[in-house]
Amino acid sequence: MKLILLLPLAFIATIAFSQSKIEPFVKTITQENLKKHIYTLASDSLEGRKTGEIGQKKAAKYISTFFQSHNLNDMGMKDYYQPFNLMAYSKNKVNVYFKNNGYNKKKKPIREFKYGHFFSQEMELHDTLEFKYIGYGYDLKTEDLSNKAVLLLLDENFGKTYENIKQIAHNTHAKVFIVLFPKLGIWRFNPEKDNINELNKMQPVAALTNEIYGLTFEEYHSKYQKKVEIISQFSKAEDAFYTIAASTYDARYLFNESIKDLIKLEKQVAKGKAKRNITLLTDSLICNIKVNNFKKENSPTENVLAYIEGTDKKEEAIVVTAHYDHIGKPREKACVGADDNASGTAAVMEMARTLQLAAEQGLKPKRSIIFAAVSGEEEGLRGSDFFVRHSPVPIENIALNVNLDMIGRNNGNKEKYNQTMYLLTKGKNKRKYSKIAKRFDKANPDLKISKHPGLMKKLLWSFSSDHYRFRRRNIPVAVVFTGLHPDYHTPRDTPDKINYPKATEITKLTCQTIWEIANIDKNILEKDIEHPTKQNFIDRIMD
Repeated sequence: MKLILLLPLAFIATIAFSQSKIEPFVKTITQENLKKHIYTLASDSLEGRKTGEIGQKKAAKYISTFFQSHNLNDMGMKDYYQPFNLMAYSKNKVNVYFKNNGYNKKKKPIREFKYGHFFSQEMELHDTLEFKYIGYGYDLKTEDLSNKAVLLLLDENFGKTYENIKQIAHNTHAKVFIVLFPKLGIWRFNPEKDNINELNKMQPVAALTNEIYGLTFEEYHSKYQKKVEIISQFSKAEDAFYTIAASTYDARYLFNESIKDLIKLEKQVAKGKAKRNITLLTDSLICNIKVNNFKKENSPTENVLAYIEGTDKKEEAIVVTAHYDHIGKPREKACVGADDNASGTAAVMEMARTLQLAAEQGLKPKRSIIFAAVSGEEEGLRGSDFFVRHSPVPIENIALNVNLDMIGRNNGNKEKYNQTMYLLTKGKNKRKYSKIAKRFDKANPDLKISKHPGLMKKLLWSFSSDHYRFRRRNIPVAVVFTGLHPDYHTPRDTPDKINYPKATEITKLTCQTIWEIANIDKNILEKDIEHPTKQNFIDRIMD
């Protein structure tokens, strides 16, 4: 799951008919089937299924082979693939993190610097460096810092600080610098408006060059090119060091003092009224850096689509999505993504098999159903973005998107949520679907349907998964999930931790709900499907 509001469209529970004709087929969805899919997709051999890499390709092949083995319609696409190409500048490998040495047991065991990695030319470094704090660095004497990770404060603006870093690097041979920014936030550098030299505490710096290295579409690449040109002018080839922007949150793991306290201390040090006696909370920085000069590269990938044609209303379609990609191997060990999102992908596969089995025995839905295992979600919802812009059916005929993302664990990993699933919906018929959901909730003792994962998580989920691309077009959406947990985006999100009874019940519930909605007699199409020509705030963050 890419992190972003779970939109309340409560479709997801039109399951009022306990003796539905589809029920015998739904009963074929078993824990064993889901477990097989999840263990396969989240195996170490798939190396975290990062978009464009071999593990993602293996996962796509596994899904397409499954669709083929159950005779699903491929919509005229070879191997069920909807291929698309993403672009990126040189695929740099950068993992820079440090461990919590136990000074603060409430903190996470590992902290990764991920707010901004700046301006390094071609460079490779695999080492563990000791931290050294130097204030602003102007009083630093010449010494060998080649085995140090240098921590220093931002002074006035980034341009001035960077010039100081170049001088320090020349005098000390230091190769890694962490600049402590008093304020970092959600902000994107605009090369047409913003002067890179003037970046300072009043202009938060977030992921200035991270996004350049991210996978995106060719049509979004022009703005990245402008950034590359500016950065290349700013950073010279001889600048053989790596610079990182650290946030106030990072500082909490490094110092007992806040960045504001450090700034006050430096003023006293400059006046000779205090000494720089700072105790760091951690010892060393683990660096795995391989940076290439800026070079544009292709990264082909694919969505995997299957189709069940409807009957009376076959021109209308319900699209059921789950992203099957994950984040790969950001550190020494792969993040296999069992919950995120092998669980949702497994559910889509099983629902496709179940409804195809029913169709083969003469029980077909009125509306058509598209099952889409999408790629590139972790890179900015790329697969779903491509789908809605190149839909295999007219976009105006998509009645609903049902998106499953992380359906196998408990919210916060807490036992009290052992039977809780969240259903967030938005769009046409929202209230009607909500009432149906509540009725089904009472009839199912094994699940508790909720639309209250917490305010922040609800806001986050509204744009953090593939349903956002559909909702952006004003297509009604329904999102099924079970909440975040401490293992999210870590190597600890493994298949053995999945709550298989719960995931099975969620898959059954969702399958029967999709069936009931697909067979509603009244018109459920949204009349005002949008074709946005301008990006909104969320689009600009992701693209």
